[in-house]
Amino acid sequence: MATNWKKYPSQTPEAVKRWRDARRGTIEAAATRSWSRLWRKAGGKNRGPIATGAELVALWHEQSGRCGLTGVPLTPDTAHLDHKIPRSKGGAHTIDNLRWTHPMANLAKGAYSDEEFYQWLDAVILQRQML
Repeated sequence: MATNWKKYPSQTPEAVKRWRDARRGTIEAAATRSWSRLWRKAGGKNRGPIATGAELVALWHEQSGRCGLTGVPLTPDTAHLDHKIPRSKGGAHTIDNLRWTHPMANLAKGAYSDEEFYQWLDAVILQRQML
């Protein structure tokens, strides 16, 4: 359904673009983007509980803008949200199951639990030491 721009002038494509451009690079923009993805993945209106944008911003500050897996400093434009208990293993989109991570760390972890991921990393380090 198209937006009635005469009735809602703040929602014209140009106005929306200006609003997005003004927020680009901020943690609030990253939280909004991440929340939208969580909402869609959770099934929209028929979803279970999901973290709010305000909770995601608070989580960012709680982590001091650092990766929850590596401690590396993050930027809002590149940070990923990671499920501590992967969705494939029953993890929820709730704030207690989420953390901000570096994209490479999150992609490397994939659907592993933390324990499985750390075991895999230990095996990689051991193999490297044997070379």
